[in-house]
Amino acid sequence: MDKSKRKLTPALKQYLEIKEQYKNTLLMFRMGDFYELFFEDAKIAAKELEITLTSRGFGKSAEKVPMCGVPYHSVEPYIEKLVRKGYKVAICEQMEEPKPGKKVVKREVVRIVTPGTYFEDEKEDRFLMAIYPEGKNFGISWTELSTGDLFFTTTDKDGLLNIISKFKPKELIVPEKLKALFKEVKSLSPETFFQTKEESYFKDEETIITERKGEVKSLSALKKFIEETQIEFIPKLKRPKRYSEDSFMYIDPHTCRSLEIVESMNNSRKEYSLFGILDKTLTGMGRRFLKFSLLHPLKEKEEIEARLDSVEELMNSFLIAESIGDILKNVYDIERLLSKITSGVASPKDLAALRRSIKDLPELKKHLLSMSSKLLKSLGKDLDTLEDIYCELERTIVENPPFSSREGGIIKRGVNKELDELKTILEEGEEIIKKIEEREKKRTGISSLKIKFNNVFGYYIEVSKANLHLVPDDYMRRQTLVNAERFITPELKEFEEKILSAKEKVEKLEYTIFVNIRKFITQNTERIQHTAEIIGKIDFLLSLAKVAVERGYTKPEIDNSYNLKIEEGKHPVLEKFLEEDFISNSVNLTKDKSFAIVTGPNMGGKSVFLRQTALITLMAQIGSFVPAKKAKIGVVDRIFSRVGASDNLSRGLSTFMMEMVETANILHNATEKSLLILDEIGRGTSTYDGMSIARAVVEYITAKIGAKTLFATHYHELTELEKEIDSVFNLHVSVKEINGKIVFTHKVLPGISEKSYGIHVAELAGLPESVIERAREILISIEEKNQLKELELPIFNIQKEEKRKIEQTITESESELIKELESIDISTTTPLDALMILARLKKMIKKV
Repeated sequence: MDKSKRKLTPALKQYLEIKEQYKNTLLMFRMGDFYELFFEDAKIAAKELEITLTSRGFGKSAEKVPMCGVPYHSVEPYIEKLVRKGYKVAICEQMEEPKPGKKVVKREVVRIVTPGTYFEDEKEDRFLMAIYPEGKNFGISWTELSTGDLFFTTTDKDGLLNIISKFKPKELIVPEKLKALFKEVKSLSPETFFQTKEESYFKDEETIITERKGEVKSLSALKKFIEETQIEFIPKLKRPKRYSEDSFMYIDPHTCRSLEIVESMNNSRKEYSLFGILDKTLTGMGRRFLKFSLLHPLKEKEEIEARLDSVEELMNSFLIAESIGDILKNVYDIERLLSKITSGVASPKDLAALRRSIKDLPELKKHLLSMSSKLLKSLGKDLDTLEDIYCELERTIVENPPFSSREGGIIKRGVNKELDELKTILEEGEEIIKKIEEREKKRTGISSLKIKFNNVFGYYIEVSKANLHLVPDDYMRRQTLVNAERFITPELKEFEEKILSAKEKVEKLEYTIFVNIRKFITQNTERIQHTAEIIGKIDFLLSLAKVAVERGYTKPEIDNSYNLKIEEGKHPVLEKFLEEDFISNSVNLTKDKSFAIVTGPNMGGKSVFLRQTALITLMAQIGSFVPAKKAKIGVVDRIFSRVGASDNLSRGLSTFMMEMVETANILHNATEKSLLILDEIGRGTSTYDGMSIARAVVEYITAKIGAKTLFATHYHELTELEKEIDSVFNLHVSVKEINGKIVFTHKVLPGISEKSYGIHVAELAGLPESVIERAREILISIEEKNQLKELELPIFNIQKEEKRKIEQTITESESELIKELESIDISTTTPLDALMILARLKKMIKKV
């Protein structure tokens, strides 16, 4: 039956009218203590939330309607689960209290929650981004509603994909002509959802200091989307900030993944990344600043040194650092609390959390001003301790307020005279009831008489059946039970009205005061945001100091020279998680010797050596101490990594094509100030093609770019370039060979590797012995002929070979069995010896 023709209740008619305006959205319809969903919405929600789908008859038709519901006081986890799966959820609230005789209360959608606008999530960043094309470039704007951060920029396609890779937006707002971006974006950020809008959605309405059309249109669309979805709950955003990658070291998406800077490449786990190693932060602001810094290392020598000096002072000032840490442990995520407060969704608990967070800021300022390093002292001077806000919260909000802002119990005594009087009435009410109860017991002679309360009858007098003959004439009967009857009196009803009226007035008055406090905090948003940013930076520096102390890191020396020198460096992640002692290695890249060709077997440690060099450089440029005996880092403008094979099936690119695309990107964008780590260039194609490409790449980098480069390869022919190109030199991963077996030392030394040891590695990997032996035969023949095409070897017969091996094994086993039998002396064998001999013989027979 058509929904419009059904004889429905007023509430369900109201639901359908509102649902008509939000067709592609799950509508959560507030009915008393529950948010209800109906029809198809109910079926979807029940399945996705794993809750019971039920049905109920509405109206005279008695036709049952599918429905499900969730409690209003614990709705957040359900909303979060739905938006994580890409659904939009409309929150429809009751805008007035139900009144007797009124068929349906007024309801309105107050907010639409989408993947990019769910700002209650404190576990991860949820960026919302808008993109608009401008010629060959793109205007981009993005925000994190829970923190208020708002950025904008103009960049080319590579820059766009790089920003998406770093910020991983949960939701993208794009014009229809940018649909083609979908596959590329999904390959970089699989959790991103698209909102495709018509051209008219992107208007030139935003007033920011820019003449770039794409930036204005993207920012306008972003703010329009926020206003459309958040309706009554729009958080106060920070001032738009231009995002400039020129201010930071450039790291492209592939390099970020292959170096595992913020998450592990295999399982996306943060603890096995550089971020996981350095994250000892105590606040949400500190965690976010650490992540941002890792993706945006500094390029200015003075800024880097200022951070390093601060980290060093915190390491050396143990007691002060510990005191600062104790203060930060009690600081909640101020930026996210502030977004809740300015949007109007904050609870009294959130205000109490803000109060706790800013309580010790004067002490924090005092510690910072006592420090000698330039950056810490500057942060101390800039820190607004927000004492006026703390005093207001301390004056008004009770020590342990409730979650709900509409049920009273929030405001302290002494804040409002009328509120205090009403609270006195409520508090004295219990005492008055006790007095009335005692008086009625004496008046009636009924010692078991009780005055009770419930939501149906209010206050009433309960008398047992045995005492009914003692009930006075002024008692009015209200309810008969099995063993008792309930009565009311005019005095009791009058008292009840006074108490209930006082309770209602208290709740309304407290809510009004609570809203005014929220407004007061909102008026000071910029001050609080600035303080939160400073706390994040302090937390970040303290985290780096903690890690440096725990791991025994060294302060790197930073200069603007070309050189990169690391003595006894270690991979920061592997050093922590490998059980055995991690082997350190050194590297020295100078203007004269800038290109190292690294040879050695697979599993020998070439890739680790390359990665650790890049990671140590990156760590130094965020202001961190490094895992090395000594490090002298000439500031690098870009790090490029071509390490590890990677298909990109979503773009239809093979491993080799992807390798070439990444290599082309490096050759087009690297500069003399860059650091390149290249592993196995050309291995995805034939030997001769691959070697030719690899050699051409070496020649191009040394002749045209001049960047510092570590180049790992299995093409041993390339080691001859050391004699031909002045800047090229050879390194190798050493291996010890003991009784035909290899032992990896993981030590990088000057010179070239004698051989690749590929067959030894295959043997370690567990290839069948017959395959290993055959490989050795072929290798000897290749080395003798020096050309693969001149080989004159018979084709390997696997069945014949296995038969020969089996026959050989049986012959050997039979021989061992005969020797064992001949060695037995029956005359001297004890029963225990006999049992042991039998056990040995049984094992030998099994072999045969």
